[in-house]
This record gives sequence, C-alpha cells and structure tokens, in this order.
Amino acid sequence: MANSSNVFTREFKALNQAKEILEQTVESDSISRQDFEELCKHYESLLGDTRVITNISDRLQNKLNRANDTLSERSEEIKKINEQLNEQNLLLQNTIDELTKTRLSRRAATITIIAAMLLFIVSEGLLEPFIETQAQRSELPPTYVSWISFGLKGFIALLLKPIEYLIDRYLQREAIRNQEKQEVSQKIQDNTTTAE
Repeated sequence: MANSSNVFTREFKALNQAKEILEQTVESDSISRQDFEELCKHYESLLGDTRVITNISDRLQNKLNRANDTLSERSEEIKKINEQLNEQNLLLQNTIDELTKTRLSRRAATITIIAAMLLFIVSEGLLEPFIETQAQRSELPPTYVSWISFGLKGFIALLLKPIEYLIDRYLQREAIRNQEKQEVSQKIQDNTTTAE
C-alpha cells in the first residue's frame, strides 16, 4: 500500500488552493467569506478523518496479509505432516499385512506338520500292514513291497506342500473376511456416532 501522505497529496493541494483563494477574496465578493471558511474547515476535517481511516485500513490490511501468510505456512506444514502420516500409515499397513501373512504361514505350517504326523501314523499303522498282507497274498518279492511302501510314503510327502498351500490360502481368506467385517463394523459405528 502507498504511504497515506502520498495518497492525499491532491486533496491537500486542493485545500491549500481553497485557503489561498479565501485569503485573496474580500468581503464584497459574491461568495461569502464565512461560507467559504466553513467549507474549508469541513473539508479539512473530512480529509483528516479520511486519512485516519486509511491509516487504520492499511494497518488492518497488513495484519490480514500477515495472518494469510501464517495461515498458508501452517497449511503447508499440515499438508507435509499429512503426507508423512499417510506414508507412515502405508508402511505400517504393509508391515501389519506382512506380519499377518507370516503368522498365517506359521499357523499353516503347524497344521501341515500335524497333518504330516497323522498321515505318517496312518501310513505306518494302517497302510503298511495292508500292503504287507496284500503282498503276501499275491506272493510279491519283498523288494517290490519295499518299493511300493516307499512310493506311497513319497507320495504322502509330496502332498504336504499342496496341503500347506491350501491351508495357507484358506487362513488368508478367513483373515481378509474378518478384516472386512471389522471395517464394516467400524464404519457402522462411526456413522452411528456421527448421526448422534
């Protein structure tokens, strides 16, 4: 903003010219000197009031500009903090997802080990005697019986990885369903809180 003394230069010139005219006029002129004096006083008073108001306006505008600058700075700070929080949130979510997958994989591995033990018990307790009795009836040589037994145990061992994969997939789907249920429940709770 311009300096207030520069803003009113023309007004002051006009006032000074009016005062000069007033000093040059004699009482016999058609404009009464008293009326012109009164006019000059009013104009001077109005000019002073206008100058004060302009000074106040300039100060208020400066304060407003500083407040806007501060607000812009704070807005930028908040924006940066929000970006950092979003990055941290994403990082934490990824970490939580990885931990959940690890936990589910461990659980799947535990279930697979239990299944392997059960399959081993079933193969040794039920299948092995069954194979031996069938081999004796058909009079197969013992080497064939051993190979059949090893083949069956190898097949069971090969089944362990697909079993673990299926269990892991099932546990992950259950975890996703539970998470979706929690999110829906949280949204309903938030909406209920907002509605109140």
